[in-house]
Amino acid sequence: VELPLTVLPAATLAPTVTALLAGTTATTPRPRLAWGSVPNASTYAVQIATDAAFANIVFTQTGVTGTTLTPPAGALGPATAYFVRVRALSTCGPGPYSAPVAFQTGTLSCQAYAAGDLPLSLPNTNPFIISSAVTVANPNRVASIRVRDLNLTHTNAGELEITLTNPIGRRAVLLARQCAGPGPLSLTFDEAAPAPLACPPGSGATVRPAASLLDLLDGPAQGVWTLTVSDDVTGNGGTLTGWTLELCTVLEPPIPPTTLLVTSRPGPTAVAELAWDDNSTNETGFEVERAAAAGGFVRVATVGPNITRYQDAVRGSGTYCYRVRAVGASGVSPYSNEACLPLTDTRPAPTPLTGLAVSPNPGSGLFELKLDNEEEGAISLRVLDAVGRIVLTRSLTKTTAPTALPLDLRNLAGGIYLLHLTTPKEKVVVRGMKE
Repeated sequence: VELPLTVLPAATLAPTVTALLAGTTATTPRPRLAWGSVPNASTYAVQIATDAAFANIVFTQTGVTGTTLTPPAGALGPATAYFVRVRALSTCGPGPYSAPVAFQTGTLSCQAYAAGDLPLSLPNTNPFIISSAVTVANPNRVASIRVRDLNLTHTNAGELEITLTNPIGRRAVLLARQCAGPGPLSLTFDEAAPAPLACPPGSGATVRPAASLLDLLDGPAQGVWTLTVSDDVTGNGGTLTGWTLELCTVLEPPIPPTTLLVTSRPGPTAVAELAWDDNSTNETGFEVERAAAAGGFVRVATVGPNITRYQDAVRGSGTYCYRVRAVGASGVSPYSNEACLPLTDTRPAPTPLTGLAVSPNPGSGLFELKLDNEEEGAISLRVLDAVGRIVLTRSLTKTTAPTALPLDLRNLAGGIYLLHLTTPKEKVVVRGMKE
């Protein structure tokens, strides 16, 4: 007996997730996932979880025919860490999963923009196209869209097509000549709504738009958003009386500064003059960091927004390197380029106790340790009692600016206490008396 045997090819390779195409440091809750194709795959399965072991899977999609997927509205939340993996499916069964890839959805900020150019007439004499616009100044990426409180009257709403166009010209259909008959329309369009439009439409209902708003996401919110109402039938008219655009955007970290340049100022004092380009519009300040030849970077200053220069006085000759990053309400930027230069300090070295004092001394228990010198770096303090027991420890990072460190010894017995101060260059002991 001869039996025909057909050997079907299997998808034996794991895909490689190639991109989370919607964003850099944080994605919207609807990122565009992409992966490489696998030989012999007929479809793909995608899983998203909140842990790398995929013990808590929050989204699964099978039967994906292409190599990209955007999760539906509501599947993922904001400000959450996720992991995604993909595997190929074939007639012979599933292949292995890809390595998990981590991504982070950003924090969202939502704002409503009510149209200010209304009411607008919907004429009954000719087929018409009328437009109403709102202008948005927010530069962040769009994560979700609602068209709220769309209100209009028309003799036959079933003749109307209503669309929304974003600032870069992408268009989505909200209403596609549905629900014939007279009457006012009062609707909110939201892709996360539980159902599409039902006829006759209920007043104040929230419904899914006729087409997905996905193409309008992930671009900058900034610019003109246009609501267009069109009617290709003569003889029916009405009035557009209101609509509000609600945009939720991802709070973006600032764009990093660039072109950091460091030069030295002539004179006996070793002063580095820094200058950089400010590329962001949402920073709250800039952090300046310095590294000596034998150490790592430490922060030496934080300057305000829109500042692009800083002078740093150092103590001691050597080669110093600098870098700068922008800080903002939603995080920090990557660092700028590093810039280094040699500095020569011809001033005499300070004596160990220059600018160091404890006051009041003697005192009743509240003291202040004053450091008014050009020592800088990590400083540690140990307070010992008369028999050598450590009763208090403190640490701080000092810049060249004067520093005051409060000390509260009120819960300790009266007597003499020794303050052991360790700086990057020396160790100092100061005596304090509690009355």
